Amino acid sequence: TTTTTTTSTTTTTATTATTTTSTTPTPTTTTPVILIVTDSTTTSVMTSTMTTTAAAPCLTEGGAKVGLPCVFPFTNAGVTYTSCTTAGGFAKPWCSTSTDSFGNHVTGNWGDCSATCQTTQAAATAAPATCTTVNGAEAGKKCVFPFTHKGVVHKACTYAGGFSKPWCSTRVDYWGRHVKGTWGDCDTGNCKVEALWG
Repeated sequence: TTTTTTTSTTTTTATTATTTTSTTPTPTTTTPVILIVTDSTTTSVMTSTMTTTAAAPCLTEGGAKVGLPCVFPFTNAGVTYTSCTTAGGFAKPWCSTSTDSFGNHVTGNWGDCSATCQTTQAAATAAPATCTTVNGAEAGKKCVFPFTHKGVVHKACTYAGGFSKPWCSTRVDYWGRHVKGTWGDCDTGNCKVEALWG
């Protein structure tokens, strides 16, 4: 008897499918997030923008300080000014270009105002039109009050200096001091005169 053994070989072929996935980076946009941490009692925040148009600055065009902006308000000889002034008997309006922490004019820091600046005539420093000089160095001129002569402030015609007739200054510098040679004897019929003693 013959026995035949048949061996069957089964070959299993395993197919591995490889799937390739292409991963191209996708562009992303990042939006910054700003977190504001507020107190729980705060309900809203309001921002307001105001646009203002500033007037052109008032600049000096002559005097001790040229091309600088005027400083307003400024106080000089006890009087506060909010615009250029002719105080002191000056023909051209002037202003302070520097003040101290109290708003007082700093000596030497002044200039003649340009034509675009607002000006207030110095009615407070000029004597009434009726107080004029009748003779002296400058007859027929208006007296300027107050004026300082030899460290003393005069608010009326004075006999200071030992004169027999009351006199006044007709021009002062920007410190309010009498300008030498600019004086006249007062018209005593219309001018206020200081007491002879005191």
